[in-house]
Amino acid sequence: MRGAIRDLGIVLGAAWLAGVAYVVAVGDAHSLDVDFWRTALAALDEGRNPYETGVLNWPPLWLVVIAAVDTVAGFLGVGFWTALRVYLVLVESALVVTLYVTHLSFGAGRAAV
Repeated sequence: MRGAIRDLGIVLGAAWLAGVAYVVAVGDAHSLDVDFWRTALAALDEGRNPYETGVLNWPPLWLVVIAAVDTVAGFLGVGFWTALRVYLVLVESALVVTLYVTHLSFGAGRAAV
């Protein structure tokens, strides 16, 4: 079991390093969607329906997620874009752990995983 935890740590560490390298490489570049999400959040802050802005076409759950990320960003005193990046890294890490444990639970050897 210790070996499996070490291997998982290596995989997560590699994923985080790749993420840091990507952030350093692209800097503050982001997709147009992030600007749309900021517009929707501004409408939400003003008490308007963010779906009337014409920038949202995602299910309501994503609006809840970005509103929560924006709230946490405000609480921590960091920018929305920074908080969103951290959120996405945490979700990706949870997926890596889930897939790793799933493979091990189905009997795949550590080397295969």
